[in-house]
Amino acid sequence: MVGAPRVTPKGRPLNGTHQETYWSAIPFDRREYQSIDDSVEDVLVSVLELLEPHSKFLNGLGAGGGRVHLMVSSYSSRNYAFEFSPPFLASCAATGISLVHDVYPVQQHW
Repeated sequence: MVGAPRVTPKGRPLNGTHQETYWSAIPFDRREYQSIDDSVEDVLVSVLELLEPHSKFLNGLGAGGGRVHLMVSSYSSRNYAFEFSPPFLASCAATGISLVHDVYPVQQHW
């Protein structure tokens, strides 16, 4: 929480205090899997369906200066693209959620 003393995961005190408050969750026990199993949008729609009933609260966080991110992390050794449909993006916006795609490049050995 903002203002709380910083500590390591094992509880050892660190210098300073937390500058932000955050919460993170993994909504499904899927871990890593290949994109041929489901489309990225299909998985994100499932997450959004869990969050949409809480859109008033989530939009309130944004109105109060907070941020709500739906984050996708991916790895690749080649170029690729995600295409998200307008209805999906509109649902994200209506719920107060921004979409973040975090790309981890795999070393190229050409």
